[in-house]
Amino acid sequence: MAGSENDAAYLQHVSAPRPAAGWGVLEIAATKWVVVPRHVHAMTTTAPTTTGDDQKLTWFAPRLAGLQLGASFTPNEREDANELADRARERTNLSTLSVNGRWSAGDVSLRLSASRVHERAASGASFSDRRAPLDDGAAGAEIGWGEWRIGAGYRRLASPGHALDGRARAIGLA
Repeated sequence: MAGSENDAAYLQHVSAPRPAAGWGVLEIAATKWVVVPRHVHAMTTTAPTTTGDDQKLTWFAPRLAGLQLGASFTPNEREDANELADRARERTNLSTLSVNGRWSAGDVSLRLSASRVHERAASGASFSDRRAPLDDGAAGAEIGWGEWRIGAGYRRLASPGHALDGRARAIGLA
């Protein structure tokens, strides 16, 4: 499919369970609880790098035996911009590969995910214009029993010289 939905890695990511419907650790309120001093950068989610609602190509395989593969390619991350990206200054050609699994037996369920987001470095990389290479891997699991769920997520963002180079972990019970 082509369009402006989030990429496959983000859509298939599994992490700590949401406390309630419509309230989750991936996008809203919970990340606002993390107090970060001014001029300090911190990863507040185990979800992999996403290009948000930028125009992209995304493919999902049919779900077989509980497993589903996904891939996305974003040629230009300039969300809602009508101009072409300056490839020397903006992240472009970002690719995503992900797998997601869902299984259930009676009241017991299991969800797993793994993904990788990659972008090559642009020539003349520097911290100020974010042209360093990017490799972002994420994995997650959630086990459910009836209405109870316990889950965890892990993320490793490798982007040498970038402020958000590091790891994030989450665990939760709902």
